[in-house]
Amino acid sequence: MDSTQMRAAIAKRAFEARKGAGLSQEELASKTGMAYRTVRRRENGEADFTTGELLAWAVATSVAFEWLATGATMKATA
Repeated sequence: MDSTQMRAAIAKRAFEARKGAGLSQEELASKTGMAYRTVRRRENGEADFTTGELLAWAVATSVAFEWLATGATMKATA
C-alpha cells in the first residue's frame, strides 16, 4: 500500500469514527483542539495525520488508536 492509499484508508476510518461518535466536524475540532480546517483536510485525505492528531481523534471518538492508525483490531490477551 502506498502513502496515498494509506492516507485515504486512515481518512475513511477517521470519518467512520467521527460519524459513529455522532460528532460534526466542528464538534470534533472543539473536542480535539484542532482547527476545523485541519479536521476537514485530514478527513478528506488532503493531508497526513500527525501521531498526536490521531491520538486526539481516537480519544474524542472513543475508538482504539491502533484501529484508527492501522485498521487492525486489538486482540484480548489472557
